[in-house]
Amino acid sequence: MSRRVRPSPLLRAIERATTAMTRRAIRAGANAAGKAAARGVEAMSAPYRLPASTGDWVTGQAIGPG
Repeated sequence: MSRRVRPSPLLRAIERATTAMTRRAIRAGANAAGKAAARGVEAMSAPYRLPASTGDWVTGQAIGPG
């Protein structure tokens, strides 16, 4: 039966720091990708959006005259 060798405290600290940095970098990349995708969707849907000032007119038409 083989015993598990314990790494030195320094080696463990380096390993922990590396893991944390990698995780942070991956998360930052995912966040950036998400923001870029959201901007792309926003840009694509912009031509189909009604101007903000038409809100009352649209609501009025939906309710119907008097």
